[in-house]
Amino acid sequence: MSQTEVTGSGTRKRKRTGSIDLNGKVKKESGDKNDDLLSHAPESVKIVDLVENRATEIIALTNHVDKIGGTKLVSQRLPRHMRRRALSHNIQRLPRRLREVAAKEIERTSSTKKPSRKHRRRPKNLMSEYQRRQRRVSWLETHIWHAKRFHMVEKWGYRLPDHPNDKSMRACHRAADKYCLLQDVSYEGCIEITGQEEKIRLCLSHLVSDQTGPTLLGKQYVKGSKWGETVMFGLDQYPHHAIGRVSFLWRPPQSEDNTERQLWLWCHTASFESIWQELVQSVGLEFDVSSKSEQTSSQKDKEETDEKSENTAPTCEKPDLRDLHFDAGGIRLKSLKDGLCKFRLTGQTSHAIVAEVLQASDVSVTDKTGSLWWQKFYTGEDNQKNCAEQKQVSDWLKKYQSATEVPPSQVVVLTVRDPRLLLPPKKIKVMPKMEVGQAQSTLTDAVLVKTSPLWDEAVRQEVKSSKMADHELNKRRGENLVPGMPVDLGLDESRIPVLLLQRPGYRTTISASRQQQPKSVHQGFGCGWDVIVPQGWGTAFHIAFVFRGARVGGLREASAVSREAGTLQFPADFPDTEAGRVYAAEQKDQLKKKYDRNPPAKRPNYVKMGVQNPFLCPWLQLVDEWQSTEASQSPSGRIFVLRNLRMLKLLNEVMRMQQKDDGANLSKLDAFPRKAELEEFALSNARCLIPLRITMHGKGVPLKFAHICIPKAEDFECLNKDSDSEGPCEPKHPDPEGVRRKKAKKQKKKSKKTTATDLKSALAKPSNPMEAALAEMLAYGDESKSNKPEKENKDFSPIKELPNASSSVEKMINSTKRQIIGFVNDGDFSLGQGQGHGKAFCSLLGLVKLMSDVPAGAPCLALVRNTTSLQYRFVWLSVII
Repeated sequence: MSQTEVTGSGTRKRKRTGSIDLNGKVKKESGDKNDDLLSHAPESVKIVDLVENRATEIIALTNHVDKIGGTKLVSQRLPRHMRRRALSHNIQRLPRRLREVAAKEIERTSSTKKPSRKHRRRPKNLMSEYQRRQRRVSWLETHIWHAKRFHMVEKWGYRLPDHPNDKSMRACHRAADKYCLLQDVSYEGCIEITGQEEKIRLCLSHLVSDQTGPTLLGKQYVKGSKWGETVMFGLDQYPHHAIGRVSFLWRPPQSEDNTERQLWLWCHTASFESIWQELVQSVGLEFDVSSKSEQTSSQKDKEETDEKSENTAPTCEKPDLRDLHFDAGGIRLKSLKDGLCKFRLTGQTSHAIVAEVLQASDVSVTDKTGSLWWQKFYTGEDNQKNCAEQKQVSDWLKKYQSATEVPPSQVVVLTVRDPRLLLPPKKIKVMPKMEVGQAQSTLTDAVLVKTSPLWDEAVRQEVKSSKMADHELNKRRGENLVPGMPVDLGLDESRIPVLLLQRPGYRTTISASRQQQPKSVHQGFGCGWDVIVPQGWGTAFHIAFVFRGARVGGLREASAVSREAGTLQFPADFPDTEAGRVYAAEQKDQLKKKYDRNPPAKRPNYVKMGVQNPFLCPWLQLVDEWQSTEASQSPSGRIFVLRNLRMLKLLNEVMRMQQKDDGANLSKLDAFPRKAELEEFALSNARCLIPLRITMHGKGVPLKFAHICIPKAEDFECLNKDSDSEGPCEPKHPDPEGVRRKKAKKQKKKSKKTTATDLKSALAKPSNPMEAALAEMLAYGDESKSNKPEKENKDFSPIKELPNASSSVEKMINSTKRQIIGFVNDGDFSLGQGQGHGKAFCSLLGLVKLMSDVPAGAPCLALVRNTTSLQYRFVWLSVII
């Protein structure tokens, strides 16, 4: 029966329910749903049970009442009609009940007012702010330019540009290949060695070895017309204890009678301190001098002041690497770290840009009584000849179209004009002049390599101090009657001495047979110039190069160019050095943190992939396990990278050897005529790693930490039947912790839904009498709950998804279906070759085992498998020499 009815006017009336008695009263029907609820109410209420059931709601209500507004300030909790502008600095404008809380907020957030941006951007205040920010890390001179356009990272005590924000890798590769890629490598430290040539040779002979190739003791470098590179080792510890790679340049002899020579060593900032210590030890060992005499004047002053001050606490600060001196036995060592600026230009148009920016200045001396540095320097008879030869050297550079045409490793000395006076009104792209034919090298080394003023410290300081300020130069430019005309400063124009070092780039050693070898980059890739300028002129030359069309790159681009050229980069590709180990450990921590940030469903399970070390290449474990499999005569100890040129060429000869199949079924190693020599060397040097260049046989990209494995006979059979065969697949490995993790995950989800608020923790510190009473009444219930044991899943951790290599009984090299012989140290897709490529290191014993399994008529192929894949793919192998 409906309870409402509609009248004629459209209004609704509620109908009466039940029957009507004789007196007109309505009687309720029995069993009606709207019976009085009070009739079913209990006669008494237990207060304790009621409060216990409603305790959580009461606490939440009291907290909500006490904290109206949530995390807002007191002035923000007021109604809008009570808010006043003066509330921010006058508490009396608040109601009395809120003044105490507002006073606490002001004490907690009280701080001095931040200066305005106009005040902070004043030149004086801006420079002081820059100096304050350089206390922890050092800046390059071009830091401000890079910071506005690059992603900056902190590495090796510097704030360095990593990669540009507006350019992709393809644009930077195009610049390095066809145009010009500019990099500021001023973070490389320079060490100056001065003394007699015989003594310098004697001291450095303990740190280098001629087995690695031409060293800084070679005849072609001592004249000063060529520069070179070598690897420096610990004191008489070759081939172990490698420190790092150094670039060196000898100062040309000033006269035949003068035996005093000068040598510059450039090294990476990660190995600068280690190389300095080894040099000091070598000099001290040769002349029986203690290295304790290595103190600068500033350090001596600090020690004297520390002795006078009794209450001063001892400090363990590192010495300033830019102010190091050492003098013993006629050999003087001096640190020129951050004293020179060095720019690296790579590409085909780098030569045209260098020739355009570096224009020879007029250094002809008419007044011999002048006080300028160039007037004093070029007054001598020998240096007067350089005035006429400056123009010849500048014209000689302009005759070439590319740096590949210049003699390799050539050194060129110039004194150039101020690059700020030659800037074009807007950016242009300088291209080589195609109508000019190839020039002939008519100039001799004696003309090209004159004594540069840059070697003199006094000249460098005067060039820096006499630099005209930018605002004064702009003022002179504004005084021109015709806007845009060049400014003639006369004698006030700076003359800057520079050094040009030609880099020959990559010269491939891969066979020209395209059917059986991968594609290679063109000859001369990575060729260019290194420009060295005095301190204080880095930004001026950097902007001048940019305005001529040079693209600027960072650390990522430098690594890409090294990978494309197939050369080793320090410290990433030097695993046997201390700097390389530190670099690998830092990279492992970064990748591990990134892996832990992702949920389990968005990250690979390396246990199922069969990868024991997904974020690190375990070189020591690799060498130890291969050494245990062979009866090698090599003693246990540190690993080292093979740098013996003769043995590297021997290994490369075995790999490239392709003998016709005569039915003997010989392997590459068995068919090699010098097999006994190679096996004997491998057994005596079992703890060495071989640097390899890898290129994919088909599709696929080798990534960092990928496994390099030995293929089986059936793998070669599949490849012979189908040249496009991808290779075998690794089966999934069992994950014993997977089931337990799933159960723990379900329990954790269930506990989140059913867990109530812990009253004991909520009422541990009551803030009002009501909470204190609740805590007293519910004490007995908390005691009974605490006696029950809680089931906690302490074993659950997302880290368990990573394999524990230390607890594995099985050897790492045998942990997969294909035996592991090495790892990829750096890999990516090659934009120049159009396929995947990279750099890797393999155990010498593992590489010999590979060559003993590969047929003599087959190419030297191996298998590579990325850490996030189960698919093996074939790769070409060649030795990096």
